[in-house]
Amino acid sequence: MSTSETDNSYLLGALQRVVPALGQDVRAVLETSALTQLSGPLCEAVTGRADSDTVLQRLYAANVFVIPLDDEHNWYRYHHLFAGLLRSQLNRARPQLAPVLQIRASEWYERQGNFSDAIDYALAAEDYPRAVRLLETHARQVVLQGYAQTVENWLRRLPEAWRVAGPRANLAFAWSLLLRGRLDDIEPYLRNAEAAAAERMDATVAVEACAVEASALLAEAGALRAGLVSLHGDTERGCELAREALQRAPQDDRYIQGVVRFCLATAYNYAGRMVEAIESYRDALPFCQVSGNTVAGMLIVSNLALLYRLRGELHAAADLCLRTIEAAAQARAIGAPALATVYGAYTELLYEWGDLEVAQREVENWLTLSKQGGHVAAVTYGGVVLSRVRQAQGDSADAEVTLDQAVEQLRYGMPAWVSAQVVAQQVALALARGDAAAASQALAGSGVTTGDPTGYSSEVIHLAYLRLLLHLGRMASGASRLDRAMDLAGRLLASAEPAGRIGRVIETLALRALVCAAQGHAEAALADLSRALALAEPEGYVRLFVNEGAPMAALLRAARERDLRAVYVARLLAAFPDEGGTARPD
Repeated sequence: MSTSETDNSYLLGALQRVVPALGQDVRAVLETSALTQLSGPLCEAVTGRADSDTVLQRLYAANVFVIPLDDEHNWYRYHHLFAGLLRSQLNRARPQLAPVLQIRASEWYERQGNFSDAIDYALAAEDYPRAVRLLETHARQVVLQGYAQTVENWLRRLPEAWRVAGPRANLAFAWSLLLRGRLDDIEPYLRNAEAAAAERMDATVAVEACAVEASALLAEAGALRAGLVSLHGDTERGCELAREALQRAPQDDRYIQGVVRFCLATAYNYAGRMVEAIESYRDALPFCQVSGNTVAGMLIVSNLALLYRLRGELHAAADLCLRTIEAAAQARAIGAPALATVYGAYTELLYEWGDLEVAQREVENWLTLSKQGGHVAAVTYGGVVLSRVRQAQGDSADAEVTLDQAVEQLRYGMPAWVSAQVVAQQVALALARGDAAAASQALAGSGVTTGDPTGYSSEVIHLAYLRLLLHLGRMASGASRLDRAMDLAGRLLASAEPAGRIGRVIETLALRALVCAAQGHAEAALADLSRALALAEPEGYVRLFVNEGAPMAALLRAARERDLRAVYVARLLAAFPDEGGTARPD
């Protein structure tokens, strides 16, 4: 007899001796080893015993390998080592039984309305017809709650031959992969869904209800394709596809109307069409809310907040985020993974206002929920913002480590705007340690050059270039770089100001003021700073100025001498460490 068999026999014998009342019914305990969690009703459904709850309580009272999972002792699990031994014994004695038990568990969970566990057990039993039926009906709802990683895991466990079944399941797979950043893996599932929907349309063209359903599926697939195309950079084509999907979408299907309008708004957003994006997001939000599309609803809120911030409307963005978080708290959904992006948008506002301690706490909520749901872009961008917070708090080493972890996420595939934010923070950290070569290298990898047209999609990178040129221009023989910086700043203002991107205007004016100061043009520097302060003061910008360090502090002191925005300037100067504040400039 092998060592493992001896151990199994010993443990089973010990179990019989410790709990004599079980007698020969140790078999029932073996059968429940097929379960990851145990409750009386579940064990009864799986084993057929009528006294399963009593048996569980006896095992727990005798301290026999059973761990309670709740205060009421309704749910338990076996110690993982003991569970492994039991499963080994069950597979040796009755190798065909485990799948039967798992199917019974799947059926029980389905009756309870717990479809996630029902799907898990169907996959564990390799009952793929049952798994696909459950996925077709319920996978969408799991994605809508933000659990993208859960659905992707189901997809990975489903054999290739079974993945073509079910248009709704394929759309759920596609949404989960989109949220997971697996952009290159999505196309087959979109094609599967479109083919199945088109087949239904052709076969049931005379049946109105079925034709409407097929139209809804095709509209959803078209909307998702529009989002994918936009993420890959073809924003105008994305807008066109989203508008086509909206024309196809059934008017009375609130879910489809919400999804399509959300994707249209996202396409407008990536195209830099800010006004249309905001209008479409606002149109989409009520549809997503009433249809239970939580993940799209939260993405709409966070995108609206980011767009408000882009327009320089920090207070409007904060109000929207706080209302959403409060509503989630009242609905007892404060820990939902879909809420992560709203925490993210709110964290950026706290950071900008200089409330670094609270910002760090909120970004940690953001990252926890993002990881729980598996939303890779949110995890990556959360790492960027946390790096900024840690840098502002004076912990450059931790800021570097945090950003390195975010960079690791880029291998999964990432929207262009997230990659741009990663590069911008790499530049900020490199310049903070005086490493212009590293900053140049990071920018070279962005695919954007200083000579490229300025605009919405490239502004983050061009602002990083502006900081690099300013840094280099302060060195000996740096006049030509300062001239290039002035030209770039002018082009940034020319594209951002007419489009209403006031947040970018404030940032560019502040940087151009520093360029003017470096060139020795004091009056021009104060003129640009005065404009920036006038736009920034009503919304309470802080970090935008403090991040520029000692040169900005000197310029603000000059503004104070001229009595420019005296109260606001005093508040900004107090945030610099050498002016009595506690923050450290980047």
